[in-house]
Amino acid sequence: MFHTHGDWRSAPDGECVEVRQSSNGWISVRDSKVGERSPVLEFTPAEWTAFMRITRSIDANR
Repeated sequence: MFHTHGDWRSAPDGECVEVRQSSNGWISVRDSKVGERSPVLEFTPAEWTAFMRITRSIDANR
C-alpha cells in the first residue's frame, strides 16, 4: 500500500534513495534519480529498524 503522507527526504546531493515516513509509521523508500516514476519499497517500523541495524552492521565491518 502506497502512503501519500509525509515529505520525501534525501541526501543533500540528491543521490541514491529518498525516504519518508507516513502518518501511520510505515517507511517508504524510492530511487532519487527516478523520482516520481520510481517503484516504492515500504517497510513497517519494525522491518525498517531491522533493515537499518543490519545495514549499519555491514557498513561497520568494512
